[in-house]
Amino acid sequence: MKQYYTTIQEPTKGINLRQYIHDINRYRFNWHREIEITLVLNGKVEFSIEGKTYFLQEDDLLLVNSNMGHASLLRDTSGIAMVLRFDPIIFRSAFEDYTKLDFHCLSVGDQAHQQDFRMIRYYMARMMYTQLENAPYSQLVTEGAFQMLCGILLEKFPPQHLHTDGRGNEMSHRQVIQRMITYIESYYRQKITLDEIAKIAQYNRIYVSTFFKENVGINFYDYLTRTRLRHAIYEMNTTQKTLTQIALDSGFPDLKTFSTNFHKYFEKTPNQYRQSVCDDPVKLNSEEERHYLPIGYGNIKSKLEEYLILPAPHVEIIKTDDGTKAKLDQLRSGVNDIYRQLGTLLQI
Repeated sequence: MKQYYTTIQEPTKGINLRQYIHDINRYRFNWHREIEITLVLNGKVEFSIEGKTYFLQEDDLLLVNSNMGHASLLRDTSGIAMVLRFDPIIFRSAFEDYTKLDFHCLSVGDQAHQQDFRMIRYYMARMMYTQLENAPYSQLVTEGAFQMLCGILLEKFPPQHLHTDGRGNEMSHRQVIQRMITYIESYYRQKITLDEIAKIAQYNRIYVSTFFKENVGINFYDYLTRTRLRHAIYEMNTTQKTLTQIALDSGFPDLKTFSTNFHKYFEKTPNQYRQSVCDDPVKLNSEEERHYLPIGYGNIKSKLEEYLILPAPHVEIIKTDDGTKAKLDQLRSGVNDIYRQLGTLLQI
């Protein structure tokens, strides 16, 4: 079955990207060289990035900079997101040290309707839609849309500074984090204490608690609980085990504790969730596997088409002593023509 998953690799052009649509069924802290933009198509999603937590809903988007530690967690069991990951080498002509660019691109609530965020959604949707058409012009149009998106990032969300790690040896810290995460992933079914994590990290108990929160974004026990919930969701999707057995197999001491934590994060009981997925034709193959959604799933096509309605040029209203007058945003004076021309070509 064909999935919402595409890639383009053109090293001579500085283009190395992959784009996909997936349901958010995992929780694992990670980092990578690529810049990542996540656009929420459905549901509510919580993101932890370098010690900060953000809550996103439908149409919100968030950019994760290169090598920034991050994790996502669905908040209502129906979270679906479109993700664009690309090598920051695309910015090499503008910045020598392009792997350390620090963009701040985050829409929450009413910000999602601002012109700049609408344009990012437009080009992300255009890239996915055009690639799936598999027409002779698809790659050329997709590359053009991608470059326009990168232009918007530089123009409207310019990197404020080069992010640096003031906590000491960045690689050493990442190795410590990786050891802790690997231990939790391996033994979450058992009772794990902060003292054990402190031994793994070779830090004292008090410091390791602060270190974990500052680097992962949530405390150790929250991370452990979310890892257990991830496994429980997988079991509910793929087995006929009783909820009690799933709770115990996932590391919870009893069904009550499991149900309380499940409701805390997803605002429904495990039984309600299980009933909601009984008729879902899409099943998970692996707990650790990212779950790319098949073409035609749910209302994804109509959502992409919604984003493909090109925004009208921005008009800024300015009040003066002589009254109210309108003028075009001067920062867009040259760029808007390009947007309109490309939009016309893409919609032929």
